[in-house]
Amino acid sequence: MVQRVLLAHENRKSTESWLLRIGDAAVPALTQAVESRDAEQAAWAAKMLLLLGEVPSGAILQRHPEDWSIQPDAWLTILRADPAERRSVKNGLIGKAPLASLLHAASTSVEELVRVLAGPAGATGAARHELMIQSLLLGLHRSKDAAAHAAIAELAVHPKSPRTLRPIATAIVLEHGWTGATAEDWLAWSRDAETFEARLGGLGAASAALQSGDAELIDAMLRDIREARAVSEEIGGELADAFGKGLIWNGLSTQLEWTPARVRDYILACCNPEAEGHAVDFLRMLRDDRRRGRNVVHGLLEAPESLPFPDVYEFQPIEPIWKFDDHLPDNVLASARWIRTAKKTIRDRWADWNAKQRLAVVRMMQEGLLVTDKAMYEIVRALAPTVPAMAEGSELRNQMEELLEWARGEEAD
Repeated sequence: MVQRVLLAHENRKSTESWLLRIGDAAVPALTQAVESRDAEQAAWAAKMLLLLGEVPSGAILQRHPEDWSIQPDAWLTILRADPAERRSVKNGLIGKAPLASLLHAASTSVEELVRVLAGPAGATGAARHELMIQSLLLGLHRSKDAAAHAAIAELAVHPKSPRTLRPIATAIVLEHGWTGATAEDWLAWSRDAETFEARLGGLGAASAALQSGDAELIDAMLRDIREARAVSEEIGGELADAFGKGLIWNGLSTQLEWTPARVRDYILACCNPEAEGHAVDFLRMLRDDRRRGRNVVHGLLEAPESLPFPDVYEFQPIEPIWKFDDHLPDNVLASARWIRTAKKTIRDRWADWNAKQRLAVVRMMQEGLLVTDKAMYEIVRALAPTVPAMAEGSELRNQMEELLEWARGEEAD
């Protein structure tokens, strides 16, 4: 029955599905088919054997690579072959062409395969047979071996790795991940990446992998974003977006070490005119957190003069931060908690701030960034006794007097 189906050459796709379903029962007929004088039939049979977990001889694989060599699962079968099958592959190989070298290496060990990929066979294979190398690397990745994943990541960025191979390895790392990689691993990989797209992907993966105790890594990522922003607002904005996106995917990101100073650094580095939604979305997530939300208030007010006024109002990255997305009870409570914390912090720190810092806070309130109008009214009334001691004609005093005049008008109404 199987033999008749193989000879039919009709509806090959459905035939493949059927053979994969019947499994071992198809092996004898396929083993005969690989010896067929019909090259197309033999190549197809070699592929099906590998997909069923059987390894033909090296001579057959080398003679009919058309179908199987572009199947990741076919390479995975070779990588997982038992010692006898490995010997059969090696003994049948002829010459030192890239395919022969790669087959010999794949049937030896993962370490040997990576070594060969990093040499001339990998370079030539990637240049002339890109789909084959891509399939081989995908098969290696599907082994789910942490060392194999690390090796692919190294092939993607190592300066001595074949230039033709690097983009293929990079695409696999970005699309399929890197088992066992830490945030530190991803950050180092991102910094070494040849393309900006890979740098973005690596930074996002690094922030998604952050764990408790990674405070220094957060600081390092924020430094990278600030340095990029100094060169280009657009580049800095895209890095900030990737960083924020990773933090959103990280299930523990709001519980990391977000001190007031680190929150302020995040705002300065990530909430810039070119920042996309993810950078701001994470700040809102942090704001919404019961434990860390107050640190966003303290971060804004720890050194208020350091915020990029007046540009901060042109793109409104966190305005109005006190206004939560909807009127669900939890958000109403969160909004009230934010305003209560802001009012107390401003009153408590007012005496310690210099005129420049006080002016920055006043401007934040005037722009509606920190608190509601009602809360601003209460704050201004509480700070009224400090106005006479302010320098006559100073911008701070003028602004405070205007706010007091506004507050009296509110009272009159």
